Amino acid sequence: MQAKEIISSSILPLSLKDSANIALKIMQDLHVYNLPVVEKNKLLGLISENEIMNMKKDKLFVEDILKTSDDIYIFEDQHLFNIVDYFDKHSLSVLPVLSRSKKYVGSITNSKILFTLAKSSAVRSNGGIIVLEMNEKDYSLSKISSITESNNINILSSYITSFNESKNIEVTLKLNSHNLDRLLKDFERFNYHVSASFNKENDLSNIEERYDSLMRYLNT
Repeated sequence: MQAKEIISSSILPLSLKDSANIALKIMQDLHVYNLPVVEKNKLLGLISENEIMNMKKDKLFVEDILKTSDDIYIFEDQHLFNIVDYFDKHSLSVLPVLSRSKKYVGSITNSKILFTLAKSSAVRSNGGIIVLEMNEKDYSLSKISSITESNNINILSSYITSFNESKNIEVTLKLNSHNLDRLLKDFERFNYHVSASFNKENDLSNIEERYDSLMRYLNT
């Protein structure tokens, strides 16, 4: 999925002549803390709620506050994972999207990213979940897949969680079967530590309820 497919239609850029009060009101209404500043389809930079609040002057305008652009933007053809990385590195609530010719085409919000990730995940697909904990040097997806497939089960999706100041990782597997008892025993036989598993109907129902709660939150 590319950036141009998840542009948030609710985000309209600021102009240099907009007042600081208008900028603050838009941020508050949209529940964001930064907005792009654009003139004639050219991105001039980002302005944040903190920058406005730290200015101790009356009748401020965006042009009085905007600093030199830090080139914080994403191209419209860049992948979803690149976008997630940008949000993480720069602690943004809104990320501008440009064409390859550097024309402003829109913006993406952090809530839209979360919504997209949740919607595209395999949480709602039929099957169980297993969480393995291991040292990062012992991780081999091909070996994990081989053990899984030997039980006539396929991995629908997987992701890795790392921990600060630790060489251990968690590998979360979404599988296409609820019948995981034999697979769990095989993982233990191959010295994998199973830190969690969800294969009962009530376990998976609880996960789906959390998913629905997330969707309701993002739509408010």
